[in-house]
Amino acid sequence: LPLAPSIPDDTIVCPCEDVSAGEIRQAIAAGFDNIEHLKRRTGAATGPCQGKLCHCLVMQCLDDAGCPAGIPTMRPLARPVRLATFAGEPS
Repeated sequence: LPLAPSIPDDTIVCPCEDVSAGEIRQAIAAGFDNIEHLKRRTGAATGPCQGKLCHCLVMQCLDDAGCPAGIPTMRPLARPVRLATFAGEPS
């Protein structure tokens, strides 16, 4: 990661899910010390952008705390399916 100043606690790092750097740091202090656990604990990187806007800042918070800042697990894209399709109704 490029060298950057520490992110203030009130900075929103995940605008999709409204997660601040302070919330990320609290989760790290509670033992959620990798990107996958942080996603589950805080919701960061799970919004519509799927982390495109916040992964760098979340990884910066992990790095500041001395935790490994790895790449999250990539999951395949999915497309929405109407419930009527499962009920056998024509779409």
